[in-house]
Amino acid sequence: MNAGRLDEQITIEEYTPGEDDWGGVNKGGSWSAITGGTDVWAEVADVAGKENYEASQLVEKADKRMRIRYLSTVGAAMRVLYDSVYYSIYSVRRIGTRDDGLELMVKKREGSWVP
Repeated sequence: MNAGRLDEQITIEEYTPGEDDWGGVNKGGSWSAITGGTDVWAEVADVAGKENYEASQLVEKADKRMRIRYLSTVGAAMRVLYDSVYYSIYSVRRIGTRDDGLELMVKKREGSWVP
């Protein structure tokens, strides 16, 4: 992965559900950065229509493609904050070998939401 292309900063967040008095899950959870509050350097690009196919099947249209250095904790149930806009991650793919990086396909989210 070319470090020179990682010229944007993003925050990757995961949702932690809240608990009620009996240890059950409620909707009072919170989002927190997976990297301890620090941003991640990324290459961010708009996605062209031809990139919305995976394994010869049409998938949900992405708004952006974000490439980052490899992080083992990134998953599709997370969200990304980029340029004051939240995006849901719906595809995470390794680039090259484990040490090369990850490609995140993301879609802009409207309003508040819980995975």
